[in-house]
Amino acid sequence: MKLKMNKKHLLFSVIFMCLTVVTLVITSCSAKITTTVTTDDTSARDFALKIMETQKSAAPIEDAGRSLEPELSAMYPATFGGLWVVYTPKFHFVVAFTSGGEEAAQPYRQGLLTDAIEVRTVKYSYRTLQQAQMEFGAALGKLNFKFESGVNVMDNYTEFRVTKADMPRFDDAVKAGKLLIPECVRVEPVDGLARPD
Repeated sequence: MKLKMNKKHLLFSVIFMCLTVVTLVITSCSAKITTTVTTDDTSARDFALKIMETQKSAAPIEDAGRSLEPELSAMYPATFGGLWVVYTPKFHFVVAFTSGGEEAAQPYRQGLLTDAIEVRTVKYSYRTLQQAQMEFGAALGKLNFKFESGVNVMDNYTEFRVTKADMPRFDDAVKAGKLLIPECVRVEPVDGLARPD
């Protein structure tokens, strides 16, 4: 993925990476956090500080929700789409399901989690996205493509990054029917790979 970085974006990226690491250590969730970058360094710092303050005050809620992801994914493997944490404007968990999410989340909406669980509907289950990642990755590997891949839980798709240099060969393989791109897979041409699979 090609990124243009200036000082503001670099500062925010460093802060964001630190917050992400802290969040992953604090919770057992494989959550993704997205934030909106404001236009100056002060606003980015203020936003990051607000998230850190929210993390401190939300620690009991995070602890109460620690079992959400493993339990929901185990109980509803065919429909569970994933879980992530939202820090602003109010701290809460988002749980995604292809169907039946409200019913699945209802038993957890008590105590500290009474108002801390939002349910969203997604097209693909997390299991489907993982399966697509494994199968499409194997197909790319058989054709000797180097790539990076990951599941984007919040946007409900599996992403593959392939170098721009390999894209003509990739396009030829698709046209020849050697590669079938599943509907839940997005392929992103990039200048280079950080760690090819």
